[in-house]
Amino acid sequence: MDELVDALKKLGAQVSERIFKNPTKDETVGLYCLAIQEVFGRAITQVRYEEAMGTLKSNPKSDLFETFGFTIESNSYKSIGDLRFYRYCQRLHSALGLEPINPTTISNPTSADIKKFGKALLAFLKFRDNVLQLLGTDLDTLIQSLDVKFALINDSNQAVRELSEFSRCNEKNVHVILNMQQEKKCLETKLTLINEEFTMFKERLRTVNTRINELQESIEQILLQTVVARQTNQDLQDQVVEDPDKFKSDLMQYNSQIDSGNLELDHLKKSEEKLHEKIANFQNSKSRIDTTINLILSHLDNVIYPYSELISSITSATADSQAIDDDLKRINLEINDCHETLKCCKLDQDNMQRNMSLLENKLADNTKRLSMMDETGRERIESVHKRIKEKEEACLELEREIKKLEILKLAKDTNFNNCIQDFVTLLHPYEKLLRYY
Repeated sequence: MDELVDALKKLGAQVSERIFKNPTKDETVGLYCLAIQEVFGRAITQVRYEEAMGTLKSNPKSDLFETFGFTIESNSYKSIGDLRFYRYCQRLHSALGLEPINPTTISNPTSADIKKFGKALLAFLKFRDNVLQLLGTDLDTLIQSLDVKFALINDSNQAVRELSEFSRCNEKNVHVILNMQQEKKCLETKLTLINEEFTMFKERLRTVNTRINELQESIEQILLQTVVARQTNQDLQDQVVEDPDKFKSDLMQYNSQIDSGNLELDHLKKSEEKLHEKIANFQNSKSRIDTTINLILSHLDNVIYPYSELISSITSATADSQAIDDDLKRINLEINDCHETLKCCKLDQDNMQRNMSLLENKLADNTKRLSMMDETGRERIESVHKRIKEKEEACLELEREIKKLEILKLAKDTNFNNCIQDFVTLLHPYEKLLRYY
């Protein structure tokens, strides 16, 4: 009972342990009012709103409500409030899983009834707290999942924006890379042509050099022959020319050969200079091509390969985002299920409130009908009241006899069978009366 007292104190009720040992009517009514407020959410002013607002104008006879054991005055507001309070107590017992309530439970409470009711109320409060804790944890997880969902949505939107920007840059880079690849192919073809021309000009230069060497050798031979001829012929005037025409023709031929050799030598020197210039130009173009190739390779290392790695990371990120979207869809389905269950609970609550309002309207109609009853109906009600009073008197007499029997049971010296026979003999006069009712 200490646990129940602590729970009631948490709800704001000042309860002592005496209520579970020697309860009074006011304490019992207060405990039931607190239980109705906690279970059904109806305050005592809502249960007895006729007393609080004074809206009922009819004055039905209040003897009908004395059967429930309440202290009934001539005020009809209190009578209707007591009846509604008793109906709520009946619903409370059925909701807590207890037996149907008796009118004497509130008017003449016992410690056993109060303890049983307190245990059931404590079990209900514990169950409600556990359900609230579970719902609180579920709500916390739902709120956290919603926060994670919004963060993931923002991240996915940011990733989509970055992906779109990257795709635009990628398109530009693709055009640039394609142009560079085309330029690279053109430069490679030009480089191969230049290498072929370079090798061809090298061959021509080699042939020219061999030709120059041959001409120089021939000139040296001619000069050597002239020197030998001068050394052998000390004086050309003393020589005897056997065939002067042949000599002149040979001399003219040698002079023409020397002139043609000199001309060819000059031409070869000029062609050599041109070849050296072309070789220098080819070397410059080759160095430029090498620099462009190095730039292309560096672009591949710095742009293309990281771009491929970035594409792989983007594909993995898209896969992760797809998995996250699946998780978000699952979480949304769970949230929708929770919302549907909450809607069902709200619909049940609305139906219960609607039924309560219908019952209250029916009760108001019944009270109006009672106020509009004629004298014959009231006489019948009075006869019924008389019979109920007689039954109550018989029940009170029976309770007195039962108490007497309990007192007799406490006496251990008497025999149990004799007590039973006395009980039967005591009940024999009231048997017909009980059958009659």
